[in-house]
Amino acid sequence: MTDRRGRRSRSQPTWRRVSGLVALLILTALGVGAVVAFPALTRRTATVPVVAGRVTLRAPATLAPADVLNEVDGAAGQLLPTPAPGPTLNIGPLRGHPVTVPVLLYHYVRVNPHTGDRLGYLLSVTPRAFAAQMTLLRQSDVHPVSLGDVVGAMQGAPPLPPHPVVITFDDGYEDFFTEALPVLRENGFPATLFVVPAFLERDGYMTTRQVQQTARMGITIGAHTVDHLDLTKLPLSAARTEIEASRVELRDLTGQPVDDFAYPYGRFNSPIEALVQAAGFRDAVTTHDGRTQTPQLRYAMFRYGVTGRDTLLTFAAQVGAKLSLASSLQGSAGPSSSERMTGSRVQ
Repeated sequence: MTDRRGRRSRSQPTWRRVSGLVALLILTALGVGAVVAFPALTRRTATVPVVAGRVTLRAPATLAPADVLNEVDGAAGQLLPTPAPGPTLNIGPLRGHPVTVPVLLYHYVRVNPHTGDRLGYLLSVTPRAFAAQMTLLRQSDVHPVSLGDVVGAMQGAPPLPPHPVVITFDDGYEDFFTEALPVLRENGFPATLFVVPAFLERDGYMTTRQVQQTARMGITIGAHTVDHLDLTKLPLSAARTEIEASRVELRDLTGQPVDDFAYPYGRFNSPIEALVQAAGFRDAVTTHDGRTQTPQLRYAMFRYGVTGRDTLLTFAAQVGAKLSLASSLQGSAGPSSSERMTGSRVQ
C-alpha cells in the first residue's frame, strides 16, 4: 500500500507483526490446554464406580499377539490373540490362603465337522475323548469341585478334597447338553457352564429350556456377558451393561444365583475387573494358564484350556491324575457318550 506521494505505508507490516504475535499466543495457549486436559480425560475414562469394597485401579493390562489359541467368538468364529498377563485388580487385603486346583476350560464336545478348520479342531474335544477324560478323573480319585468351593476354601471354609479340579464350559453350545451333560451326570460331577444369553436359541447353541433343565440338574450356570463382546474395547458404560445384564437375565431364567463370570476371549483389565466385582459376582475366570488360585486374584482365576490336541496323557498331567494302561486303552476306544445314552438322552 502507498500513500499519496507514492511512498509505501508502514502500517501494513506493523499489523502483520501484531496479528502473527496474537496467533502465536493463541496456539501456545491451546497447546498447553491440550497437554493439561489429556491426562484428565484419560483418568476420567479409566475410573469406574464401585459399590462393594475398596478398589484400587491400576493401568490396564496390555494385549500382545501370540500363536497360542485363546477363545473363539461363537458368532463370528474370530481367532484372537491370547492376552498377556498384566496388572490386575487390587481388591484389598483378604483373609485366606492360596489353593492349588486346576480349572479346566472346554468349548465344544463334538467331532469337528470341518476337517480343515484348525480353530474348530482346537476348540473341539470329541465325545469319546471327553468320556475317557471324565473316567480318568473318577478312577484316579480326582475330585471335581465348584468355583464356589474354591473361593470358600481360600477364605477359610471347609478345605478342598485331595486332588481337586474344576470343570467349566464356555458359550453354551448345544453339544454340552447332548454330549457332555450325560457324562457328567453319569459320573456325578459338578461343572460350571458359562452362558451367553444372546446366543440362546441360535443354531448350534442351547435353548432357554435346555439351560433351565441343566440348572435343575445341578450344573452351575455362570455369566459370559450378554453378547460375547471384548469388554476391553467397549466404553465402560457399555461394558457395565454387558456384565450386569447377563447376571440378571440368567438369574431370571434359572431362578438361581449367578455368582461366576468368564471374560469373553479371556480379555480383561483392572476397570473391567472392578465392574465384575461391583455387579455382585463372587469370582471371575480368565484363559491364563495356572493352578494356584489366590484370594487376591479371585476375579482373575486361572484356567487350562482342554483342546483337540490333548491326549489322555497330557490331560492326566494337567489334572495330576495317574494314567494306567487300562485308562489309556479306554481313552482310545469305546462308544461315544451319545451312543451310550441312546434312549435316555436328556431333552
